[in-house]
Amino acid sequence: MPEQCSPSPQTRRARRAGVRRARRLRAVVMSTLAATALLFLALSGTSGSYALWEDDTVVDAGTVRAGTAALTASWSADHDDVAWSNLLPGESARASITVENTGDVPLALNAAATTAAGFELRATAGACPATALPGEALSESSAALASTDVPDAVVVQPGQSTEACVEVRATSALTPAAQAAFTLTVSGTQVR
Repeated sequence: MPEQCSPSPQTRRARRAGVRRARRLRAVVMSTLAATALLFLALSGTSGSYALWEDDTVVDAGTVRAGTAALTASWSADHDDVAWSNLLPGESARASITVENTGDVPLALNAAATTAAGFELRATAGACPATALPGEALSESSAALASTDVPDAVVVQPGQSTEACVEVRATSALTPAAQAAFTLTVSGTQVR
């Protein structure tokens, strides 16, 4: 009969420690499962009672109607394209436009422009001054059409109009006999 080796004390301790770890792990898993089952049962038992706390009623919301946003712009009666002629670098010419809100909602005015090389376009709310307009030149990105006194966009109420000043300025990049067409876009954003 073959001789059996009895395990060493270290091996027996390692086996007992492994068994204890397995028992602890089993206890943690069983506790977690029991807690999950208990939570599920507790929550499923309350789902039927929500109806006891519900109520609804019908409210007449009235009629919702969209407004109309519309603008018109026109040069002043004394406008003449001759004012824009024969500009030298650093010189500018100004002319007035009238912007009217023909819609039925108040509109905050914005302006954007496209120009040719050698020219800049500026615009401000109000009458044209005798001197050049301050501030940055307009770009294709829309900016508030504001007055020199108030930096916020001018708001035009329905049926009302406002005066604005448009300036063309020749820059140092201007070449002799240069001609350019420019586009000024005045837009409105509805306000309360």
